[in-house]
Amino acid sequence: MIDSTFTSEDFPREERFDRWRGWVTGVFAPMEVRSEHTYDFEFRQRHLVLGPSVVWPADTPAMALSRTPALIRAFDPGVYHIGLVQRGSCVTDWDGRRQTVQLPGQVQVNDSSCPSTVRISDRDGRYKVIAMSVPRDLVTLPRKLVAEAMAAPISYREGVGALLAGFVAHLAANAAFLRPADASRLGMVLADLVATVLAHAVEQEKALTPEARRRGLLLRAQAFFLANLHDSGLGPEDAAASLHISVRHLHQLFRPTGTTASAWVRAQRLERARRDLADPALAHLSVSAIARRWGYTHPATFHRAFRAAYGTSPIDHRDQMRDGYVVGSAGRVPVVPASAPGGVRAGASGR
Repeated sequence: MIDSTFTSEDFPREERFDRWRGWVTGVFAPMEVRSEHTYDFEFRQRHLVLGPSVVWPADTPAMALSRTPALIRAFDPGVYHIGLVQRGSCVTDWDGRRQTVQLPGQVQVNDSSCPSTVRISDRDGRYKVIAMSVPRDLVTLPRKLVAEAMAAPISYREGVGALLAGFVAHLAANAAFLRPADASRLGMVLADLVATVLAHAVEQEKALTPEARRRGLLLRAQAFFLANLHDSGLGPEDAAASLHISVRHLHQLFRPTGTTASAWVRAQRLERARRDLADPALAHLSVSAIARRWGYTHPATFHRAFRAAYGTSPIDHRDQMRDGYVVGSAGRVPVVPASAPGGVRAGASGR
């Protein structure tokens, strides 16, 4: 996956607005962009490429962006824009026919084929959004349904909207650990989540393809497990009940992943325990206390599972990270700061 960041500080002041306008036009679609901050346009932009989809968190001043009929006739990439408004507001005028308003906590949806003007207003000088551009043919929904969803109020602070927001936040936080081969698969997950959110918004979940419904259910099951890893009694029955499906159906959801629901939960618990053991901020916690944080009530069980997964004991792993090395197939490998080029990232296993 390609992860890049650029800011207004990267360019001379007189070039900043044109640079940003050219970039956003390229990542979504050609647009007319107007702003009162043309001569003091300060922005911060991140660019996460997931195959044909792009996630682009942005921090900008106020502006207006228009997709006119002439621009659409000239070039239409056929993409949906989804924005999770974090600060400020977003008012969309749909070619004079209707108007929608999104505030922080809400989802703004646009279609590159639809004439519109989006006016974003700042708060205390800034507008913040986590934006996504997803090819229309990856979102397996009728366009009529998407058009209905554009007019519907959608929250990303609860329900399936929160699942999309959580996925994007986790993606942005862990981009450095992802491999290029992960990008296209994660792009498909993003498209399915977008389809699930839009379908849910108009209460027409049946419009999803069976495969999109399956992946959406799998993501919801995984989100439930992650939220409850601390519960030592957590099991497939709990996730199935939360989704109103049978345990057998839950196991079928996990089958294409090559693992079982229980094995997936064990792996997530161990990985989080491993990270906690490497975290200097948690050095005051005992190994047993960290194990309990992730649902292990018996220290011996945790020690056996950890050694089986990572080839070392939890205590030895903590000592290795404290002393500045990890042990792997290449032997003792020094740990260097995450920012050091070409180094082994602190907290990474030598597996």
